[in-house]
Order: sequence, then structure tokens, then C-alpha cells
Amino acid sequence: MQLEQTLPQFDFRIRHELRIHASLEDTYRAFLSARFGDSLLIRTLLWLRGLGPLRLHEGGHGDGDMLCRLEKRGFVVLSHLPCEEIVLGIAGKFWRPDGGRISVPAAEFSRFAQPGYAKAAFNFLFREESTTSTRVSTETRIAVIGGAAWWLFRMYWLAVRPFAGLIRGEMLRMVKQRAETAKP
Repeated sequence: MQLEQTLPQFDFRIRHELRIHASLEDTYRAFLSARFGDSLLIRTLLWLRGLGPLRLHEGGHGDGDMLCRLEKRGFVVLSHLPCEEIVLGIAGKFWRPDGGRISVPAAEFSRFAQPGYAKAAFNFLFREESTTSTRVSTETRIAVIGGAAWWLFRMYWLAVRPFAGLIRGEMLRMVKQRAETAKP
């Protein structure tokens, strides 16, 4: 698992999983073409978080569009093994109203250790159970650098963790719906 190599030590985490009744390839394509910005729940929760209007639905129609849209929002692709796992990362002071996001290149993400910041890595893991069933999971790991930042993040996490779970669950449900209704 690439996430384990990217962020083996972490302070906080959240994980969700869902079985999808579709082939691995159809499920993977459904993920890449998903438009999470079409979800009223996701848009509302991110708006309440203060991230402004969600624009994940903007862009073209190529396979990499989901990843490109996430990169435009400040995420960096840390690993991409097609039909297996995608790992993304972001760093910042997430407890601040603006998120305090900073740019950390993929090659430096694992080593990033600036005190007062946190870094989050999350994945989407695709596992074929049969030719018509795929298990998709997503895990987010957060490492906080420095004691003061740790306490600030902990307070923030207590407030946002339930909503982060709702967003991840909604993302998986959207992929499931898209994959299971795709025409072969």
C-alpha cells in the first residue's frame, strides 16, 4: 500500500470502505470521471468549512480530470497506480479558517516537517473481489508537526471529523452509483 510508504507515522486518521458491484476497471473509471462537486452534501460541507464554492466539476472530460481538479485545489498526487491506488497529499494549518495551505512538491512530501503545520495524505484503494465486485476504500492520515500545532489540530479534528466522514462516505457512494449504472 503506497499510503503506508508515504505517511507511515501519523497522529490522526479516518477510513471508509464500500463494496461496489462492478468490475475493477469500471469502478476505477467511475472514480476518475466522478464529479464530487455535483453533490449538494459535499458542496455544502466544504462551503461551511470556508473553502468557498467547490469547483471539482470544472474542466474537460479526460481520464485524469478528477486528479487534475484535485491538484487545482492544492492537492498533490503522491502516487498513482492505475486500478490499484491513488495517493494525494496536502499540507497546511488546517485549523485556520483559510486552511493555511502551502505547496509541498510530491518529491518532498514525505520529508516535509515544518513546525506549526500538518500534512495529510489520503488514498483511494481499489481491490478486485471478483470479476463483478470491487472493494474501494479511502483512508486519510494526518501528521502534525509540533506540540502547539498538535493541540490546535486536535480541537479542529474533534469538530470536523464527523463531517469529513460524511464527505468520504458520499464520495464512495457516488463512485458506487456511477460504476453500478455504467453500461458495459
